[in-house]
Amino acid sequence: MTKAVRAKPGRKPKPEEDKAVKKTVSLKPATYEGLLALDQGGLSQSIEALYEASLKRRKRAT
Repeated sequence: MTKAVRAKPGRKPKPEEDKAVKKTVSLKPATYEGLLALDQGGLSQSIEALYEASLKRRKRAT
């Protein structure tokens, strides 16, 4: 096994298995208020519902 030579100086990128998943998101105030209005028992459920709806729209578009 040979050692990879990096062309760039500086910090090496982390391997994929060591990367952490970001568990928070930043929302614009209007988006936050809109999601609260759609709230079905929790803000995260509203976000998941919007994500699923966007997946359905994307599937119909293809």
